[in-house]
Amino acid sequence: MDACPYIMRPGGHRCPSVSPAPRRNTVRAGHLMDSTKAGGVMRVLGVVMAAVALLVSVPADVAAQDLSGMWIITIQSPEGDQPLPVTIVQDGEDLKATGEIPELGPVEIVGTIQASQIRMEWDFFIEGMELNIVFTGAVAEDGTLAGSADFGGFGEGAWTATRVEN
Repeated sequence: MDACPYIMRPGGHRCPSVSPAPRRNTVRAGHLMDSTKAGGVMRVLGVVMAAVALLVSVPADVAAQDLSGMWIITIQSPEGDQPLPVTIVQDGEDLKATGEIPELGPVEIVGTIQASQIRMEWDFFIEGMELNIVFTGAVAEDGTLAGSADFGGFGEGAWTATRVEN
């Protein structure tokens, strides 16, 4: 009988005197799915897919938009809509909005923008008490801003902001 492990004996059994040859990867060396390179290639493909998903999820005009300029922030509260005219200055991801409210004096709101997500904080004193308002929201495709505001744990409300045309 031939000693080759690939020749089958009658009944479908291999020759018992020869151990089977080790199984080898049948993919050509250098092929995309070569087992020696598959882990690295698959990691690179995963990173590329994640980057593409991120770019597709944020419209390009929103991600590159500069929010610097005059805005009207409208805070919706139980007392009604409260308009707040501010000037926003954007430096990279940092945002600073300044304005003035006759009853309260100067307003300074600071925050950040990452992709289209916004987070800003406004600390001020009212009736001898410090109040921290936290605005969270996003830049919409039409360039407006919108989200929710936490009034220092005393309540929540929605807010919007529209750019003032010059």
